[in-house]
Amino acid sequence: MRHLILLPLMALVCAAPAQAQWPTTVRDNLPVSILQGVNEMYPRTLPMVDNRTLVVFGRGDFGVAYQIINPDGSFLFPQPPPVFPSVTMIGVPDVVPDAQGRAYVGAFDDDTFGQRVQRIDSQGNLRWGPGGVIATDSTGDNGGFSICSDSQGGVFV
Repeated sequence: MRHLILLPLMALVCAAPAQAQWPTTVRDNLPVSILQGVNEMYPRTLPMVDNRTLVVFGRGDFGVAYQIINPDGSFLFPQPPPVFPSVTMIGVPDVVPDAQGRAYVGAFDDDTFGQRVQRIDSQGNLRWGPGGVIATDSTGDNGGFSICSDSQGGVFV
C-alpha cells in the first residue's frame, strides 16, 4: 500500500513545469524584453496569423525593436531584434496589419528626418531589408506621423 501512495506522490512532485506559458490572470505580466540600462517604451501589439502576437516598441539603445510571441507564450527570438537594423531610429513606432497576415511598422528616422516603413511577416522576417523603405524625406514638416494599410497589401503614410 505504501508503494501505491508513493508512486503518485513522486509523479506530482517531479512534474516538470512548462517552458513558457501565458499569464493566467490579468494581474500577471509576460515580460517581452528586460534589458538593464535600456529605456524600452511605447509598446504596440498586433495579432498575426498562426495565433501569434507581434509586439513592437521603442528602445533607447538602437531605436525600434520587435518580438513575436507564439501561441504557447514562448518567444520567437531570444532577444528582440531591431526593426530597422541599419538605421538609428527615434520616436514612437506605429504598427498596422495588412490583408495577408503581415504587419507594417513605421517610425521616425533621426538620420534623414523622415519616416521609414518596414514589413514583417508572421515568421519574423524583415521583408523590406535592414533599412525598410523611406516613406518621407526631410522636406517639410514631418513631425506628425501615422500609417494605415489598404485592402491590397499596401500602406499609406
